[in-house]
Amino acid sequence: MKSLMASKRLRNVGLALGLAAMAAACGRHVLHTGATAPPAAPPTPVPVHPDGTCDPGLDPCQGQGAGFCFDLQATPNHCGTCGTTCPLGTPCEDGQCRVVHCTSQVSVQTMRVDYGFGWNYQIALADFDRDGALDMLAPTPPNLAVASGQDVYSTASVFRGVGDGTFVAGASYSADVSSNGGFAVVSADLNQDQIPDLVMKALPPSIYQASGASLTIVARLGNGDGTFGPELGLAAGADPTSIAVADLDGDGKPDLATVAENGKRVSVYHGNGDGTFSNRQDVVVGGEPRLVMVTDWNGDGIADLVLSDDYLHIVLGTGNGQFAQAIDCGVSLASNVWGGAMPVIAADFDRDGVVDLVANDTVLLGMQGCNFTRLVAFPSAYGSALPLTTGDFNGDGSIDIAFASWDGVEFMPGDGHGNFGAVVKLGDFDGDYRTQPDMTIAVAGDVNGDGRLDLVVANQVSVRTFLNTCR
Repeated sequence: MKSLMASKRLRNVGLALGLAAMAAACGRHVLHTGATAPPAAPPTPVPVHPDGTCDPGLDPCQGQGAGFCFDLQATPNHCGTCGTTCPLGTPCEDGQCRVVHCTSQVSVQTMRVDYGFGWNYQIALADFDRDGALDMLAPTPPNLAVASGQDVYSTASVFRGVGDGTFVAGASYSADVSSNGGFAVVSADLNQDQIPDLVMKALPPSIYQASGASLTIVARLGNGDGTFGPELGLAAGADPTSIAVADLDGDGKPDLATVAENGKRVSVYHGNGDGTFSNRQDVVVGGEPRLVMVTDWNGDGIADLVLSDDYLHIVLGTGNGQFAQAIDCGVSLASNVWGGAMPVIAADFDRDGVVDLVANDTVLLGMQGCNFTRLVAFPSAYGSALPLTTGDFNGDGSIDIAFASWDGVEFMPGDGHGNFGAVVKLGDFDGDYRTQPDMTIAVAGDVNGDGRLDLVVANQVSVRTFLNTCR
């Protein structure tokens, strides 16, 4: 068994991004085009008729539509065929995802917003108001909180996308954005009404009194207009550090997995399909994991949990929402530069159906249990790099890696065989003199709906939209 560098103290960065932002961007349901147009609102799904049928031209997507009918020619999450999902924010046109296949090097236009969220937080991207432009949920900046009469570090705000890469502040909601574990948030459709909802870290009665009995995670159901309903509370242990939402028991309803500060377990809550959760199941894990992801680790078609602290931990699903005893791997995820483990990203870079990992400045290909079959290191000039997210940024159907370094934000184009091309610099942080890679996070999505995957990059000083302008 191979391992990376020796274990050191875990930093509180708190962001793990898997494949949610770049699902299925290849194949016969992707239209490679150079055309650009402002984002248009996707068609609104309509309920199926009492007899289970739909109007002509619409499809109920049996088992996937949750009682709705879809226009497969224009619905991004059922594009061309039921279940074919376009990359986040990318429109579906004539049954194909509008994806630009770049013939020139990827370049970006940087748009900066001085929000100054602090650090140790997550952001979420989704089309909360269903106007076709991606919106953002992030901690409320102190100056905005003060101006609106809110307590500082006690709310998170919706920032509505204009459709050109900029955002406008909207409604704010109670949230814990000040404790050691940082702010955690995930967007998912919890009640299957085709409207994005939120699961995020709650504001406990007192940050000094949080306990296992406190409501430390809340769900809020989206109204479809950029606002959200009241809190649906969940006692998830003191100071949650990471949240993952996925169907863990195969019943078609989103479930929840979470880890907490100084915890030695992962907690799974089974979704009821209405935004509430029940039947908590704890799996003891060696160490103190701060990050949780969901993937099919062993290729058996059952959702598994991947956790990390200084080391890798695997919790295999056994079916019907049950999980085996945790496997505490000896694969070290600690950073030799930043003094601890950093975010880990799961993807399939070589298209062999086996999970690969990006940890620090290294790609581990072909994970089999706790072992990997091949290691690909970042170029030596980027030994302090930290992965941000993955996605098909050049539209060639292969997954690329975006990362942060002292030089700014870069990406390495993948070739679909586990190899990577020369590093391309996307942009830097001019004026953000305090910025460093371990205080940088990013989410990938097509924020202006032009068929090119963009990046929303945040640090302790500002939020920047890196608009992909490749041709």
